[in-house]
Amino acid sequence: MNNSQLYLSIGIPSILIVLAWISNRSDVIALRAEMVQLRKDIAADMTQLRKDIAGDMTQLRKDIAGDMTQLRNELHNDMTQLRDSIHRDMISLHERVAIVETRQLPS
Repeated sequence: MNNSQLYLSIGIPSILIVLAWISNRSDVIALRAEMVQLRKDIAADMTQLRKDIAGDMTQLRKDIAGDMTQLRNELHNDMTQLRDSIHRDMISLHERVAIVETRQLPS
């Protein structure tokens, strides 16, 4: 067996194996780089979503606070009207009781 036959039988397959390994390695490196970029994109999207949610929550809290204030005011107005109505009814009742008492007094 001469040198050229040795190169053909051992060297060329070895070189092909190394080249295949290098090309597969570059594919793996490219996939890892793509994964890193995807992670960065997802992190950026998550950060933006958190900011959007925080802004939406702030607006929602303001809306709820405004609605609660409006409901408190309406409840206060209703309670005031109810209190005034009860007060008028009590005055009317006292006036009628006084009239009945004056009629029942012996003369």
